[in-house]
Amino acid sequence: MSVSVESIEGVIRSTTAVYAAAEQALLNRVAAAIRADTREGIGPYDLRRWSRLNEFRATAQQVFARTNRSGAGAAAAALSDSAQRGRDIAERDLSLRGVRASAPIGPATIRGTLVRGPSSLMASLASVHPMMLASTEGLYRQVMQEVLTADIRSERDRVAAAQRLLDRFAVGGITGFVDRAGKRWNVVHYVEMATRTACAQVAIDAHIDVIERSGLDLVLVSIAPNCSPLCVPFQGRLLSVSGATSGAVVRGRRVSVAASVDEAKARGLHHPGCRHKLTVWVPGDPLSTRPPKVNPADYRATQRLRLLERRVRVAKRRGDVALTPAAAQVASAQTRALQKQIRELVATTSAPRIRRREQLDLGYKPPAKNLNQ
Repeated sequence: MSVSVESIEGVIRSTTAVYAAAEQALLNRVAAAIRADTREGIGPYDLRRWSRLNEFRATAQQVFARTNRSGAGAAAAALSDSAQRGRDIAERDLSLRGVRASAPIGPATIRGTLVRGPSSLMASLASVHPMMLASTEGLYRQVMQEVLTADIRSERDRVAAAQRLLDRFAVGGITGFVDRAGKRWNVVHYVEMATRTACAQVAIDAHIDVIERSGLDLVLVSIAPNCSPLCVPFQGRLLSVSGATSGAVVRGRRVSVAASVDEAKARGLHHPGCRHKLTVWVPGDPLSTRPPKVNPADYRATQRLRLLERRVRVAKRRGDVALTPAAAQVASAQTRALQKQIRELVATTSAPRIRRREQLDLGYKPPAKNLNQ
């Protein structure tokens, strides 16, 4: 058995679901507030619009308070479950196969547990909340200023102008993070990435720690189709847990060890979204003496699929913030056209379709408590 992102997929769902439900609730509240304001035609000096802003801010802060509590609890549980899953997989593997006398043994010095605390993930999630509030309130203010204060007399024109702004906002959704390059990350995408990365690392560290404590020193990297160029040098290769083992003998032929586990990670293995697995390896286990060939076009097809998935989610967000039936129909037509492109891409390449990634919540169902209430 081996540990990978797939092995801890279930435990990260609850955290992402909390933020997916929060984003959907906030988008719905923004659209409802703007729909009411544009149809009432509030004038530029009407005090009611500032009262509405305060009401909207109070409602949004209630959503954030619930999101903060639920998200922190879900993240802590996900980290703990991931660490336990990593340990369980390693211990089960070792107990089923036993330790062979011929297995490469690592140095006696044990570096101790590698399982990191939840502080880094918790800090990442905590930083999301003010960004979400600023993003949501900023949208509401922008529409009020650009539409409600403009010289537009008819309700139809006001709604059309508001819809254009909402459609533009739907491209990114609610912002949860801005990186150093200035790229704005959608909150659901960012939380999924941060939680997946942290939980996968915790599981892998716990898995490696058990292997090291057993005295074994070699792990085998799985072969994943459509993988990133960062991972290509390590596919199907051996890694040394300690860095002390340089090779192994397979069918009378010496096979080199590609790197230590830490070196491979530093060079890109187990990057966010990486699907590679690590398995305990001892002489006698299967091992190819030739590195597998990778077609760069397969990876490009996968990246094209990710782009189309993001565009599908944008079209669905446009449907969520539609102010009129006509706008909803346009969003629905865009969604169908993009999904047709996905079907064509999947039919002509090796990229696998993952339907949940076309959903606004990335397929993660909300927790029992409904944030819309």
